[in-house]
Amino acid sequence: MKSLTVKSLLALILIGLCSFTIYLSKKPVKKHYDEGVNKNQSLNINIKIDDLHPGIQIPNDFLGLSYEITSLTDSVYFRSNHVKFKNLMAGLGNGVLRLNGYYGNFVPWGNHERNAIMSKGSNYYLTDSIATSDLDSVFAFVRPIGWKVILGIQLPHSTPERTHDEVSYAWRKGSDVIKAFEIGNEPEGLYKSNFANYYNDLSPHISIIKNKLPPNVPICGPASVHPDLFIAPFINKFYNRVSFITYHDYPVGENNVKNNVGQLLGNNAVITAYNKSHFVDSLSRIKNVKYRISECNNYADEGSGVADRFASALWGIDFMFTVAQNNAQGINFHGGGRGFTPISVNKGKVIEPQPLYYGMLFFHLASQGQLLPIKSNSSNTAIKAYAVLGKNQTIFLTLLNKDPYNSATINIATKSSYGTGKVIQLLAPSVSSKDSITMGGSSINRLGVWKAKSEETILPQHGSFNINIPAGSATLVTLPRQ
Repeated sequence: MKSLTVKSLLALILIGLCSFTIYLSKKPVKKHYDEGVNKNQSLNINIKIDDLHPGIQIPNDFLGLSYEITSLTDSVYFRSNHVKFKNLMAGLGNGVLRLNGYYGNFVPWGNHERNAIMSKGSNYYLTDSIATSDLDSVFAFVRPIGWKVILGIQLPHSTPERTHDEVSYAWRKGSDVIKAFEIGNEPEGLYKSNFANYYNDLSPHISIIKNKLPPNVPICGPASVHPDLFIAPFINKFYNRVSFITYHDYPVGENNVKNNVGQLLGNNAVITAYNKSHFVDSLSRIKNVKYRISECNNYADEGSGVADRFASALWGIDFMFTVAQNNAQGINFHGGGRGFTPISVNKGKVIEPQPLYYGMLFFHLASQGQLLPIKSNSSNTAIKAYAVLGKNQTIFLTLLNKDPYNSATINIATKSSYGTGKVIQLLAPSVSSKDSITMGGSSINRLGVWKAKSEETILPQHGSFNINIPAGSATLVTLPRQ
């Protein structure tokens, strides 16, 4: 295909700006909900689902987790005896585990069994290396739960020969569970704005994999946060040598956001995520290549005191459906011992699922199928509806209420006839809650397993359905085709 021209890029930028204008035409949610808000009111909204025209298929491995490459060398993570951690991951279905991150640029391949624990040198750069037994452990960990691995490969502090050795070993031992090899991480950090230098460093690593290893060894990249500086030229140069494109996104921002849950609930971050994924999707489709958001979360600075609250679950559901609408093949929420992590890790133990994990679990239940068009009579961006057509023509309808004060009554109309449905709600005492989160009346147990305790039913009335959704909640309505 033709290379990406300046004219093409300008056209794509114009498309992105147009979509931005469309989203801004909706009434924005207030940034701080305590200011001038009418509380304890019930909103009435009508939606109509077009179940006759299913669209984008959401991949069954859409969900994923991302960890620093150093988690491979830490005994808390991917070891077969960590039953709770394994159960939490298995509860999300067939996912993708990405191992790279900031330290992916600095931790080398050791090509030996583990004989020392992780240690840190000056400037917190790790003095440890990735051992053969580390890879063996993570492959054994994900294999029985149906997950695959995106494995980070060191760049630029490495050589093509070392890359060949690591990829060769990993592919020999784990080809059945490897999604792709991601060479380097956020090149704009080390290469500044100089794509040419990055290209010159990266090319020999890709070439040695393609020339000396089996042709089906998958590569992805560039794991960049900048679509214009690195993703666009990467697609142009490597589209026919990689299996898919990866980029990073922290759409809520990097500011000090303590006690500002309103930023998570507002619509600005959704607009940002939509436009970035739309732009990358437009670039990717020109070269007929897919993309995945291999590292993401809400706040780049971990959002201390905010990102670990129930609001993050509601934000996460909205974010995942938003990028899925733009053909994203999946997301990997970054975590570990950080404030925004889906699974909390502290003092060498997997502690518990955080609110964002509940959002991922909800999305897993709600996303098994093809997205459906929805029309609404409301421009209130705090109330969102997403519909998926699953097996046996069943509709999975997500009703998201990010308004922390006001409930809403939703009238649901469909083009086909549907019978008595089931309702599961994701709830917490408030959007600022960190604990006491339930889904279907049940919390995740001490072994990391969730099972609904209660399901409500919803009956059709004159061809439509009516349901009340509480303030600050997510509701999943399952409707069987008659």
